[in-house]
Amino acid sequence: MGHLPQVSNFAFASHLINRCGEWCRLPVITPCRHLLCLDCVALDSERCTISGCGYLYEMQTPETLARPENPNPKWPVPKDLIELQPSYKQVDMRINHLIS
Repeated sequence: MGHLPQVSNFAFASHLINRCGEWCRLPVITPCRHLLCLDCVALDSERCTISGCGYLYEMQTPETLARPENPNPKWPVPKDLIELQPSYKQVDMRINHLIS
């Protein structure tokens, strides 16, 4: 659980990715609770690339990946990498203010 504060803090402030030192707009959270950029993940798609971690990702095989938009996947992919997406809060918009 030691990495959870880092993950929750990332949602509210801009932080650098630990491994590469780069700022990342859309980080990936690994099953071992590290924040990585896509370039750091790409260095080894089967395990965490944080020095000293090396956590093996659970892989999804091409046979279980088939779907209509990609009927013949070529390689396994990690199952539990989560890409953080920005969320936006919609402000209450009142049409009357725009018309008057």
